[in-house]
Amino acid sequence: MKKIILLIFCFAAFESSAKEEFIKPENADYLRGVLKYVYYWHLDPAHFFEDDQDTNIEILIKKNSYSKDLNNSSVRYELIIPDLNLGIDLVKANYKINELDLQITNSSFKVVSVNPDFREPVTNEEFQIKFLSEDKTMRGLFKSRYRPAELSGYVRTNIYKSLVKLSKLELGHPLKKEHIFYVGPLSDYSNDIWIFWETERKLVKLSSASDYTSKAYWQLLPVFVKIYDLDSDVVVSLSEVSGSNAYITKSFAGRIMFNCIVDGEKIFIDGKDKTTPKQETKK
Repeated sequence: MKKIILLIFCFAAFESSAKEEFIKPENADYLRGVLKYVYYWHLDPAHFFEDDQDTNIEILIKKNSYSKDLNNSSVRYELIIPDLNLGIDLVKANYKINELDLQITNSSFKVVSVNPDFREPVTNEEFQIKFLSEDKTMRGLFKSRYRPAELSGYVRTNIYKSLVKLSKLELGHPLKKEHIFYVGPLSDYSNDIWIFWETERKLVKLSSASDYTSKAYWQLLPVFVKIYDLDSDVVVSLSEVSGSNAYITKSFAGRIMFNCIVDGEKIFIDGKDKTTPKQETKK
């Protein structure tokens, strides 16, 4: 039987009991949304279609405290999927960076990391058990496999401005020719933004504890940016570079490129810092 063990470290009180029920990770719709995000960005679909007789996905949930810091009202969960050997960290941030006078918040719990090769805990007595219909969940995941990028005006504008700045910083000089980028679809369950920089053969990851729809997200850039060179930072297995987070696997890099190119939005930036969006894929 498929098992999902969810450990939650929560941040902040919720505005109302109705809203709290909707955004709590124990909520079935929320759990399906997390599975949809993992299915789309992190796991080969074949991992989800196992030859078993189960009709339900069993979900074990545990809620834990996060911090005793009076200035940090954040909450955090960890999701573990034993059958997939996968761990997922969830966060609902609510804290202030005093030095920058920035309040970091999330509108809901967001996936902040997906950890492969996670093992099931020895005991599960403290866990709450939930069930999702396996057939319904799998049919929903299959239907959602195509997700063209839809960027809002505010987010789109900030992505373009950030790409201009980041490309100059990475190259060490002003742009001398047109550069092509593909921005992957965004998710309500993660603040990560993946971009394929075709001209320089690089993958760019923008990330923050704050929502990408907030001003704080873009003010913190380029602090929370990772750039992976397809020629030097891609390995077959992370076991080759144990202990380092400077690399990604060939499988994951291929998934990112597929999502960005096939479902993403194409952006041209020329030497005059002009940007032009272009929706490449339509059905």
